[in-house]
Amino acid sequence: MTPTVLIIEDDGILATHLKTSVLELGYAVLGPVATGEAALAMIQDNQVHLVLVDIELAGKLNGIETAGHITRTSDVPIIFLTAFSQDHLLEQVKSIKPYGYLVKPVGERELAATISMSLHRHSLDCQLRQSRTALEQSEKRYRRLYEGAPIGIFRTTLPGLILMMNQEMARIIGCASVEEALASYKDLENQFWVSAQQRRDFINQLRKTGMAKQFECRARKKNGEIIWLSMDARLAPPTEANGHSPELIIEGFATDITQRKQAEKALRDSEQKTSNAKKLLELVLDTIPVRLFWKDRNLKFLGCNRLFAQDAGHQHPDELIGADDFSMAWNEQAEMYRQDDLEVMRTEQAKLQYEEIQTTPDGRTIWLSTSKVPLRDAQENVIGILGSYEDITQRKWAEEQLKVANEDLERNVEQRTLELQETQKQVLHAEKLAAIGKLSASIAHEFNNPLQGILSILKGLRKRAVLEDEDRYLLEAAITEGDRIRDLIRHLQDFNRPSSGRKAMMDVHKSLNSILLLHKNDFKSKRITVVLNYAEQLPTILAVPDQIKQVFLNLLTNAADACQQPGGVITVRTWQEEDRIAVAIHDTGIGIKTEELELLFQPFYTTKPEVKGTGLGLSVSYGIVNRHQGEIRVTSQADEGTTFTVVLPIKGEGVASINGCPSAVAENSPQNSDRAGESA
Repeated sequence: MTPTVLIIEDDGILATHLKTSVLELGYAVLGPVATGEAALAMIQDNQVHLVLVDIELAGKLNGIETAGHITRTSDVPIIFLTAFSQDHLLEQVKSIKPYGYLVKPVGERELAATISMSLHRHSLDCQLRQSRTALEQSEKRYRRLYEGAPIGIFRTTLPGLILMMNQEMARIIGCASVEEALASYKDLENQFWVSAQQRRDFINQLRKTGMAKQFECRARKKNGEIIWLSMDARLAPPTEANGHSPELIIEGFATDITQRKQAEKALRDSEQKTSNAKKLLELVLDTIPVRLFWKDRNLKFLGCNRLFAQDAGHQHPDELIGADDFSMAWNEQAEMYRQDDLEVMRTEQAKLQYEEIQTTPDGRTIWLSTSKVPLRDAQENVIGILGSYEDITQRKWAEEQLKVANEDLERNVEQRTLELQETQKQVLHAEKLAAIGKLSASIAHEFNNPLQGILSILKGLRKRAVLEDEDRYLLEAAITEGDRIRDLIRHLQDFNRPSSGRKAMMDVHKSLNSILLLHKNDFKSKRITVVLNYAEQLPTILAVPDQIKQVFLNLLTNAADACQQPGGVITVRTWQEEDRIAVAIHDTGIGIKTEELELLFQPFYTTKPEVKGTGLGLSVSYGIVNRHQGEIRVTSQADEGTTFTVVLPIKGEGVASINGCPSAVAENSPQNSDRAGESA
């Protein structure tokens, strides 16, 4: 869609000139309007992409106030029109944060460059805002998953300072919110840990292996209640956020296992109680959310609670008495369970909180956290095993989701950071190129005036002075070199001047020769030989001359850069293909890798070092040739050279210009008289 520019200027002549110039640049125009009130009414009913506004306007609102109203309701880029006498208002302008300034009278090149750079910068600003929004949404998703996790998550320093925790961890320690927990627990060493020995054991495990798996300990809630926790923790790597070295940071998960510990204790005590106590124990076993079972030394079931029986596919615990694991629903895993039981009885050591996978009778796969301890009689002899397990499928799922979310967040942050850095580099480079273009045009203009004076003096001297033959030869040489400098300045000004977009009949050979003249000293310093192989009868073509010259300039510049070793050869060949002409530029340089050929015409892609290449030359050239209904081809071999071929239609498509403006009357150019095969 063509960008629309709103012009706010109360000087009728300047307003008309601005409108004409903006239309010639290919943009749509609203206005011009002479007052801020009229501009605000117009911008409400029309889509505007950029505003040109004079600082001093007639009416109640001046330009600064009008721009302020616009920026409060939209992010349309503002460019102020100012005069040198308005310097006292520039401090007020800064609060609007405009995209640029134009000094009256406005030059066409400055107008084109300022509008183009403002629209480009505004587009980049929109991309940056979208990137920030995506990052914020990703962070919110991670935060929701973290806060909604069904297990406690925590991070502390080794001495006991809480750095962070989620809502479930705050609930476990008896607090209504994370904020309350952080405010209440200032010294975990004395407030949280009930047993100093357990804390030392926990710290020793972390120091030795960096991890503590299923570590069970007693903890004190805020109200003083003692609970049992099972913790999985590790020493965290350093981050800028925590500001501590890695051995001082602990992070992990915590689960309240108070009910399970109470059940285990109740089971051990029940064997020494009366039958009434046994009935009470059975009631407890059937109501707790932990699966419990016990076996004799032959690994036959002595009993279990109701939840365990249901997992095994039975309705009542008594149905399992005397059976073994090989007759259960999980018979495929029975041998693994048998080996675990034998190890506990042989070592007489508990095997706590180890994780395993089990297939349920209905075909589901679940995760279990299992503990097994030796079952002893009154004389402390091992008579079997006591086991328990919890279904931790939900916890495992939460751990995996947290891991995935964290990896996605880190990957997205890294990717967005690289994109923002690359975008910033491109903007800075584009601004630098614009500044260099303005400087070169200014220098060329300053050189042209004194050069014309020198040439006039020399040519007048040639007409009137009586000179010796040797002096006249030197005078003619000076005039010839002056003319050459004048031509170079003219070509430089042509390239810096914004393209009119109008097609005209152009002589391709003459255009190539003017570009080669600009490169003459560069070729000479690099000892590059130029071979011209021009077609004898090459017709003129209908095209935009300055744009086609830009294509040839880009290709010859790339060819010269490719010849990194002295003694390179650049061959320029032309010919006619039916109703089209072709120009091939071949160099004997380093060539281009096969995998890079497909990327050559992408914007900002370059095979040159950053100090030499912008990555825009071939992209711009491709666009120009494509808009002329032509094509550009490339062939290359590493260390052997590269050939770029530009094919253009002779008559073009109709007489319309490239940017939609009416075409100028075609001008016939004389055919270039350079001989085929001439070496420069």
